[in-house]
Amino acid sequence: MGHHPRPALVVAIAAIASLAAVERARAQSPAPKPSPPAASPALAAAPSPAPSPSPAPAAARSIEGTVVGPDGKPVTGALVTLQVAAVMNFGEPTMTARTDATGRFRVPVKSVATHVLRVDAPGLAARTLPRVRPGEALRIALEKGGSIEGIVRDGATGAPAPATTVEARLEGARGMGIVWERGAGVVRTRTDAQGRFRLEGLAAGLHTLAARAPGLAGQRRGVAVGKRTELYLFPGGGLDGSVRGPDGAAIAGAAVAVESALPFGPRSTTDVEVTDARGRFALVGLEAGLYRVIARHPDFAPSWTTVTVERGDDASADLTLAAPAAIVGRLLGAADRPVAGRVTVAEADGIAPPVSIASTGCRRAATSSPPPPPDMARGGRRSWWGAASASRTWATSLWNRAW
Repeated sequence: MGHHPRPALVVAIAAIASLAAVERARAQSPAPKPSPPAASPALAAAPSPAPSPSPAPAAARSIEGTVVGPDGKPVTGALVTLQVAAVMNFGEPTMTARTDATGRFRVPVKSVATHVLRVDAPGLAARTLPRVRPGEALRIALEKGGSIEGIVRDGATGAPAPATTVEARLEGARGMGIVWERGAGVVRTRTDAQGRFRLEGLAAGLHTLAARAPGLAGQRRGVAVGKRTELYLFPGGGLDGSVRGPDGAAIAGAAVAVESALPFGPRSTTDVEVTDARGRFALVGLEAGLYRVIARHPDFAPSWTTVTVERGDDASADLTLAAPAAIVGRLLGAADRPVAGRVTVAEADGIAPPVSIASTGCRRAATSSPPPPPDMARGGRRSWWGAASASRTWATSLWNRAW
């Protein structure tokens, strides 16, 4: 790799100072001893002012509640997804949690703003709450939902297509960006030997159906719950590829997703896919357009590439994940005072990273944390420090925003 410039820090800070009241101690005179009436009691010496108390730490914010099924019993393992409900949410990442054996969940949040919340559970209709706030006690009841039946056929011969994957995604649902867990927002099944399928647990509304088989794909929009339909498979409309590590070895268990590389461009109708033991993945239901393919794995820095999907043709993308590197720094406000905020990746090699990972490697900066590395503790000053996972090949600038 060529030489990359030293990472530049682009910092925008909006800090709110908290004021602490200073409590004054009142002097009290000691009880006077018996004395002649003309004698005055001795005056007690005034004590020095008490030190200002430290601000109390802010109470931890969270959104929590319980998920139950149609029978009122707790739903275990339901996926709860949250994101700040704002048109301009500055790339806030989605947050996820799973319900426990009692159906309860708790998601720590940084903002007091309203959030969009969605719950997905196998066999039950997903439910979205458009406005929830931290501190509310939520009880979310999921319904059984409806179904869509149909058959998948080969577009050239009309023959039934067995062992074909069919998935449905609700149209017009409030977008949350990419949720890095497979199955979020998608209901999936496979066709039988006669090409028949039945999708259950669908929320009310219109759905986009997508079917895929090796080298073939089909899609139909605007399918209502309770209807029967047919899907036809034709070459193209899919994207496949591989994910490998720095040594060229296949990486199993990497999460792969796509997003449009253009503003207001086409949106993927697939969810996150996970690479198999050979590091392979396959996506389907892509409209023609320019996309970014992103791969993530806990042991490596994320990677992405740009591909063009043409109508009636398949696309391929191979990604290599690099070893992670740390980006460390500190945020100082007025008078070189440490400030709390959030640091995210703004550029990588002079280009904005995919929206879906721009803030996934960020760290929250606090005014008290472990000491910085030796090269960061200069002039005897020690403030917060953090490390974000990034490829060593990135020439990166950072962007900060105080909460």
